[in-house]
Amino acid sequence: MRSPLHWAHDSCVVYRDYTKRYHALLVLVCSYILGLMRRKEGILLPIEIGILEAGLELVGKQVDEFHGFLIAKQVKEREDARKLISYGTLYKALSRMENAGVLSSRWEDSAIALDSHRPRRRLYQVTPLGRTALANARNQSPRHIPITEQPLTAF
Repeated sequence: MRSPLHWAHDSCVVYRDYTKRYHALLVLVCSYILGLMRRKEGILLPIEIGILEAGLELVGKQVDEFHGFLIAKQVKEREDARKLISYGTLYKALSRMENAGVLSSRWEDSAIALDSHRPRRRLYQVTPLGRTALANARNQSPRHIPITEQPLTAF
């Protein structure tokens, strides 16, 4: 029969092992949330590829600029997704893409928004760098990954 001292020792070993695993997982999750994990420069995420493709399809339909809701709707139609992209995820991606230079943006004229009885929209355009980045992403990826397969991009 084992003494209570042995049980205490065993539970401490298990606790220490669990604590190390929990700590490693916690560091990984926190670094992801805080954006500390870095990706290679010039690599597009699947959501960014989808946004660029949808934006260029809109250009083909004579829509020079697009706003967030329009691009989300276009991505949904393109990917035959059941749900729209989470707007928080979408606008973070649009901001990242603008900072990287693959999109440019401007605020809509306030008079147009006022006449339509709605808030102003931020209007985006795919830049020449964005076209090049999309072409490079298509050439590098052996298979296009639909946005809907990514668990963090859909709600």
